[in-house]
Amino acid sequence: MTAIVINHIALFVAEADSEALHTDLVTTLDPTRTATKLWPYPEAFNWPLSPALTPDQIDGVGGLTQPLPGTATG
Repeated sequence: MTAIVINHIALFVAEADSEALHTDLVTTLDPTRTATKLWPYPEAFNWPLSPALTPDQIDGVGGLTQPLPGTATG
C-alpha cells in the first residue's frame, strides 16, 4: 500500500491478491465509508486477478533499469 498526500487530499494505492484481503484493506482504510473510490470499478475485475506479466517478463523489465549512481550492484 502507498499513500500520497497533497494538501487536503489523501490518495491510497493498495494491491490485494484476494477478495478477502481487499475487503480488509478497504475496511481498515475507510471504516466510516466516507471515501470515494476512484479506480477500479469493482465490476471490472474478477477475483483472483490473473498475473499481467510472467516471472520471466518481470525479470526482463528489471534488467532494463540502471542502478542509481553510487549504489552497489551484484
